[in-house]
Amino acid sequence: MFAFDLLRKRFGERGTSSAEFLVGASVGFVVAAAALTLTVGLLSSYAEDSLRAERSAAARWALDVMAEDIAQTGLGVANGRWPAMVDERIEFFERAALGVRSDFDATDDDAARDPEEEILRDAVEAAPTGNDEVVFFLRRRADGGGMRRILFEADLDSSDRVTREDGTLLARRDGSVEQVSAGPYLEADDRREGTLYRLHFTSNASRFATGRNRVSIPLLDHVVALAFEAFDAEEEPLEPCGGMDDEDARACRASIRGMSMRIEVAVPGGENLVFDRRVKIGEGSGR
Repeated sequence: MFAFDLLRKRFGERGTSSAEFLVGASVGFVVAAAALTLTVGLLSSYAEDSLRAERSAAARWALDVMAEDIAQTGLGVANGRWPAMVDERIEFFERAALGVRSDFDATDDDAARDPEEEILRDAVEAAPTGNDEVVFFLRRRADGGGMRRILFEADLDSSDRVTREDGTLLARRDGSVEQVSAGPYLEADDRREGTLYRLHFTSNASRFATGRNRVSIPLLDHVVALAFEAFDAEEEPLEPCGGMDDEDARACRASIRGMSMRIEVAVPGGENLVFDRRVKIGEGSGR
């Protein structure tokens, strides 16, 4: 009744004219539209903030995974310990991709010897690392990656093979390297969105010559840049040295003592998220 009394007091018993009604309705529509715009804006801002927080948390987790593996790089790797051991701590290094080797399962007695105890002939001990402990971090698109493929040389296969009780075919280490493909990847100057992967190789030798010898685990989507930079013991930056097995390239990779990583993640309607981390090689304690 209060609102009605105000209207009567304002306009008297005669009521309101059509013009007055239209003016009042227009004002009401403007107020309602403004309120709706404010509400939509608040909801949109909340959605954007939530998306940024979600992608930020995912990126930090992915960076933690990479940092943990890189910190353990070289654990148990014994280059030259046996004649048939040519393993390297860093198997591949380019600006947009990194391949490392480590005895990641060293703290698990069963996993540490399976299949490592079967792949090194004429050795009392087991080999320290299997094919599944050669790990790559790279970025590729969902439609198949990039224009370039990662090629490196390592001892992952041989003609000296043994069949396990479950029928799996294993290749023993023979001290000779083969050219291995880690598949396609997006290069540093390719700013298309892609997915960051952690990739490793299977121990099943029957799959070596096929793309099925790789296991790719997605870590993070919407990545527009992935960059690595290596440093020597004097903290001097090193140029990328690929993954070939020549003397200079091996010496370059052997001199790496630290690695910095950068991830850039796209966020619609806002600035990209950028995360950096620097890790010293070989400071991890194993899993």
